[in-house]
Amino acid sequence: MNKFYYKFNLSWFNTTVIFPILIFSTLLSISVESWFLAWLGLEINLICFISLISDFPSNTETNIKYFIVQSFSSSLFLFSSTILLVNKLNFFVMLLNFSLLIKLGMVPFHFWYPLIMGKLKWSHCMILSTWQKISPLILISYFNIFELIIFIIILSSLASSIMGMNQTSLKKLMAFSSISHFSWILTNMLLNETNMYFYTMIYFSLTISVMNSFLNMNLSMINQTSSFLVNKSFTFNLLFSMMILSLGGMPPLMGFMPKLTTIMVLINHNYKLLIIILCLSSLLNLFFYMRIIYSMIIFFHSNSKISPYLNVISPSPSMNLMSIIPIMLLNFILIPLISYIHLY
Repeated sequence: MNKFYYKFNLSWFNTTVIFPILIFSTLLSISVESWFLAWLGLEINLICFISLISDFPSNTETNIKYFIVQSFSSSLFLFSSTILLVNKLNFFVMLLNFSLLIKLGMVPFHFWYPLIMGKLKWSHCMILSTWQKISPLILISYFNIFELIIFIIILSSLASSIMGMNQTSLKKLMAFSSISHFSWILTNMLLNETNMYFYTMIYFSLTISVMNSFLNMNLSMINQTSSFLVNKSFTFNLLFSMMILSLGGMPPLMGFMPKLTTIMVLINHNYKLLIIILCLSSLLNLFFYMRIIYSMIIFFHSNSKISPYLNVISPSPSMNLMSIIPIMLLNFILIPLISYIHLY
């Protein structure tokens, strides 16, 4: 009884106190003109997120790892930004970029990101993969080195695709997926800031939808999808597959739209080699996205002669709602795509 009361109070405190401060700290970091206030917002954000993930004693090791990495990054950010107030040396500009790239979890500073994601709950993974990326992304867009960011983009896109192939954990797979998508977002940051915000919104909506589906289905490993999806209706599996493939950027689904606009921007700036690298990495990413829904495809193919619209177990209303979200997004594909092409 006392344990339940403690968890209830902690959940209420996180929802009503910690989470609003987490949102405020991010808004503080991206809206101020002082590097010190931006650092202060990052530190408040760090304390709030650690408080959110501290609801179970088993997360103690995860909290320590996250705290050490983020504290080192924040210290590097404060040190380099302080020196830049006196003398704008390229070395300290690079250190400032390194500190923000660590917070983004980009390769080669990604070592902490899959480890932390693998130990968190899906609800916390959503925050870490979406909201926690906003402050570093906006700050790095203020003051970056073009050659360094291009090198990080190429390294992150290729490395995340290769390392994601051997993953059996869905949470770690989503971590490498996030690294791959942020290589596209950083590309837009360098060339077209408006397209960066467009890509980020699409990525956030698809990531939250997919992770919320995994949360409702209580899945954490790829091999668990085979026993779960085969017991669902054809309609549910179809919508879930479209959601996964949309996150992978399969045309003509919603996730392909921001990648198409990014490719158009790269063509306008004549970055042909970067287009080839990003497209090849996206093809590799589709391989481990297909692994999630592979068992469902095989099951319905083997039963197609009996009934392609087999309904074994009807999904719950909450699952229906999460499955409809990608379809709602798909309804708005043609209008923004046609309008964007006309703008160019």
